[in-house]
Order: sequence, then structure tokens, then C-alpha cells
Amino acid sequence: EKSPEIFEDLLQNLIEHLAFMTEEDTLFSVIFSVLDRWRNFFSKGGYYLLTEEKQRGLFGELHFIREWMNKFPNHPPLLIEQWEGPTSGRIDFKNAKYAVEIKTCVEKLRKEIKISNEKQLKLTEVVNKIYLYVCFIEPNQTHGQSLQGIVEELRDMLLQRSERLLLKFNDLLMELGFKEDEYKEKLFFVHTEEVYEVTEEFPKILDEELPTGISHVSYNIDLNHCKAFTREVDEAFKM
Repeated sequence: EKSPEIFEDLLQNLIEHLAFMTEEDTLFSVIFSVLDRWRNFFSKGGYYLLTEEKQRGLFGELHFIREWMNKFPNHPPLLIEQWEGPTSGRIDFKNAKYAVEIKTCVEKLRKEIKISNEKQLKLTEVVNKIYLYVCFIEPNQTHGQSLQGIVEELRDMLLQRSERLLLKFNDLLMELGFKEDEYKEKLFFVHTEEVYEVTEEFPKILDEELPTGISHVSYNIDLNHCKAFTREVDEAFKM
């Protein structure tokens, strides 16, 4: 089946948002927010193929959402509203209590994760508790699930529990530039999960420690040196 043209996607998205208007919404505000989201989408270049690293990172975030929904089958999936990764948030998931950053790791022996900048692990009054949820992912040709597969599985789950949040989920995928049916071949298999708490003592680089004029510092953390900060996996799911 041929993918619909972008203009049809835009119109369909607009219709879906209008269908979920509440009494507090105005026609203008709904149309404006939808068109503004699509303006940002086009300014980023529209649909584009995610790099292998970004595909793996997205799979990790979707895996976390699925695990959360399976652990709390009777809760509304408000985690979708707390998913800030696609909108370039500092942390992947954040609510009023704490934040969870999803990291993926391919090698079991080296156990290194990448931190994208000096503000990502910064503890503040707003974000005073951060967990690192580390997925050890194995790209595979025969065993596992494709990115398209886990997206469709989550859509089915959300359809049963909240159509409004399904719409939000699809909006977030669009903001990522996710193109349908482009990610069916490569399979990912999560064989282990580990959780670490980012305390003041956790090894990290902070902006106040950097010389003036230096910013956007990315670095790797060797988790073999972070055993004192390991936590039960369930702690990351208390959102």
C-alpha cells in the first residue's frame, strides 16, 4: 500500500485533533497548534531516515513505554504526555516527581553509555531525581522486533486505553521525522535492562565545571564504575 502524501497526512492529523476538541479549546487554537507542529516538522526537513544510533535510541524509549504499560494495565497511559525525548527535551521522560533518561548499549563487556551534553544529568529543584534506564540491545537479523513492529504494537495498546494519547503518540513520532514502513527490516532484541540513580556523586560533567566558553560537551560513562548507583529496575517505573 502506497504511503499517503504529506498533505493528506497533515489534513488527516488536523481532522483527528478537531475531533478531540474539548470545551476549553477554540477552533483557532487547535488549528494553530496543529499547523505550528507541522511547520516545525517541515523546518527540520520533513521525513528523514533515522541513523542507526537514533533507531536504537527510539527503540529503547518505546520499549520503556511498553514495559510501563504492561506493568500498569489499569492506569491511563499518561507516560505519553511525559515523553519529552522527541521534542528535544533534556530528559526523555519527566513528571513532577522525577525523570528517567533512556540509554541503549550494544556491547555487554564495555557497558558504555553516551551523555549528549553537560546539562543532561544536572539535578535541579525541578528535576531532583534522575534515573538512567539502560537497555542492552542486540541488533539482529532473525530474532527480536522491528521499530515499525513495536510502534504498531504500542498503537494497538493505546487504541484500547486512550485515543487521545494515541493521537499524542503519533504526533511525537511525526516530530521525530519517523516515516511509516521504513523500519521493518532491522530487528532489535533487548536482552538485559539495568537502572542507575543519578545522585550528586554519580560520575558526570556539569556546565558549572566547564571553562567559560565551552559547551555542548558529549561524553561516555563506563557503567562498570557505577555499581554503587544501581537500583531495582522497578524504581524507574514509578512515574
